[in-house]
Amino acid sequence: MKKKLAASAAFTALLAVGTAAPAQAAPATNVPCSATALAGAISSVASGGRLSLATGCAYVLTAGLPAVTQPLTITGHGATLQRSDAQGTPAFTILTVDGGNLTLSKLSFRNGNGAISVIDDGQLTVSGGTFTGNSAPNGGAIYSNSSGANLSAPQVTGATFAGNTATGSGGAIYNYSVSAGIEVSHCVFLGNSAGAGGGAIWEFGYGAGVTSSSFRGNTAGADGGGALWLSENLGASLGQDTIRGNTTTGDGGGIYSAEGGAGVFLTSGAVDGNRAGGDGGGIYSGLGTGSTASGTAIEGNTATAGGGIYADEG
Repeated sequence: MKKKLAASAAFTALLAVGTAAPAQAAPATNVPCSATALAGAISSVASGGRLSLATGCAYVLTAGLPAVTQPLTITGHGATLQRSDAQGTPAFTILTVDGGNLTLSKLSFRNGNGAISVIDDGQLTVSGGTFTGNSAPNGGAIYSNSSGANLSAPQVTGATFAGNTATGSGGAIYNYSVSAGIEVSHCVFLGNSAGAGGGAIWEFGYGAGVTSSSFRGNTAGADGGGALWLSENLGASLGQDTIRGNTTTGDGGGIYSAEGGAGVFLTSGAVDGNRAGGDGGGIYSGLGTGSTASGTAIEGNTATAGGGIYADEG
């Protein structure tokens, strides 16, 4: 009888171990409405930690925040990170991801010398929030440059980019990756500008996806792509996007598909009212690319040649 009881107890203990509840994530750290408190929280948070910002707070910064070098999630609750408007405030990028993995939700950025910079195989995921009035040499709001083997590029969902500028390329977003393409969905790009190419987005990568997003009133310089400048080894997929009223002094008033890429593949969208100083008022498809469009309205665009579409030789 004693042996049976011992065996039963051992079995019960083993069953309890086998059915133990999964480990719970550490609770988020609440960050009060203070730029100093936020900087301290980013510096001290453990890898994989979570920060919860004060609802609707404007965290006014006089210097860039500490770099994110490990996995971190920040829930904004409608808060804004903004560079101070005070005279004499130096130019700085608000937040840098240096090899870390940063996930943001409902957090806005304003007036930065670049809002977010992602370098050294860092990873960035954005959900919601607005990016307004940020400016940088490339990527007025988001700059990402990955030359390593990390199969990651920024993923942005449900965000608004308005009035951001780049003196070079990518008025709102700049992404260069040797192994991945940007993913953008349900976003709005309004009135962003680039001195060179890609009034809203400049993208060099593998297989970008841009879906259910709106591009209106963005402008680019001589490199082209009033809204989008794209060079993709696997092609860029665009679906259910509205690309309207964008301009460039170069080619591709709406979209510029760069020579040497696989092209752009459009479905169920609209490319209308765009203007190019060069060729391809709506779409410019560069030398050797294989762009396609189906179920897409292309109308009311203007250019020197190819008011709707200009397909280069090859």
